[in-house]
Amino acid sequence: MAEGTGSRAEADDLPDAREAFSTVEPGRRETDPYQAARAGALLALVPPRGSRPADDGLADQEARELLGVEPVAEFDVDRAQAVSVLTDLGETGSRVARLFSTPSEAREPPGTTEPFELVQDLFARSTTERASVHAAQREAATQLFAEGRERASEQSSRDAATQLIVASLLDDEALVRVAASAAILRIDPRNMVADSILEAASRASDEIGEFARAILVNARRYEHRRLEIEGSEATAGANPDSVLVHGTWARRGNWWRPSGDLHKFLRTENVFPRLYAGRDNFAWSGDFSFQPWVNPERDWNREQAASHLAWWAERRLTPPPDMIGHSYGGSISMLATQVEKRVRGLLLLSPAVHRTCLPNPDFYEGILLVRTRLDLVLLADRSKPQLLHELPRVTERILPRRGKTGHSETHDPPTWTANRLDEFVRDEWLDSLGDRS
Repeated sequence: MAEGTGSRAEADDLPDAREAFSTVEPGRRETDPYQAARAGALLALVPPRGSRPADDGLADQEARELLGVEPVAEFDVDRAQAVSVLTDLGETGSRVARLFSTPSEAREPPGTTEPFELVQDLFARSTTERASVHAAQREAATQLFAEGRERASEQSSRDAATQLIVASLLDDEALVRVAASAAILRIDPRNMVADSILEAASRASDEIGEFARAILVNARRYEHRRLEIEGSEATAGANPDSVLVHGTWARRGNWWRPSGDLHKFLRTENVFPRLYAGRDNFAWSGDFSFQPWVNPERDWNREQAASHLAWWAERRLTPPPDMIGHSYGGSISMLATQVEKRVRGLLLLSPAVHRTCLPNPDFYEGILLVRTRLDLVLLADRSKPQLLHELPRVTERILPRRGKTGHSETHDPPTWTANRLDEFVRDEWLDSLGDRS
């Protein structure tokens, strides 16, 4: 069972779903907590197609508790209703409605740019249009999320969910539009508008870009991406005993490299003074490869990356090593124990947790799970951190939520300092693991 589970931090300041959609004050509506609450509610409103009810409950549990969201059963979009909702939202909504009824596979040949041009203009609307969008969101949210109110009929709930999701495609904030696109793909898997919004957002290098890419991974699990893993000859000395493992989208980033902020912080603050700092620091492409004809739940590329991490650590690090992994870097660190690589500590920073990547308790000494509440990237990924609570020797620290998605704070040194996480890891958690022997 997990030890030291944190309570909800005051800094989270998250409104419930009804308040997040109902407020019309721009100064409040545009703040990160209000955007995050709207995005989180949309992600939790309709389960992905074909998902297991038990897993849905785990994946959405935090969103339900924090935001007051009761999911609607899986359904197919009523295109006529969706078009009607959009048309009532003004000129921009009418333009979206014309594309909404055309599935992605029916697009014009390459060179047709209308969908991509359209998504760039979704936020450029008149005051009247914005008011219509807010009114449609508020009406639907009142029906879906009203406290103490009994859920309406199944059909009425589907209609309200459709109205909320479709209207949110025209929300003021890109974060919410991306979340609405994810929700659309769960009720209309080949929707051209949602695809276009996600494709455009995924090209950015910011938090919203990472969020959009996480959604696309789950929406396109049939894709095959080629795995690349860096690292050959050893170049580090001083008996390194720990490694920092990046996640899916951070290969080209710097924070995890020896010259990066977190890497330097962990060394200079003596949290992990012998963190591997060679030129061949472990790196992987972050690519994914699902093979649904074999097992749709298994990600073969990440399993290969985990095996290579185990091989790399065996040759580079003093045993048993500590592994510090962020996002899917945490997942492949856990997977490394499945190939019987013995590690001392697994420090998991906002990890993607699924049944297929749970660590083997016989091959680790302790786990420290560090996360924020309502991490939108992990909510889109359907991560289930509660699964770690079933394992032995697991400690959890929940940090105050900041930023748009709540995913990158855990690898940010100022966040570590503000929450004295460096002191806890160095002076308490690592000390509890004992010597390397």
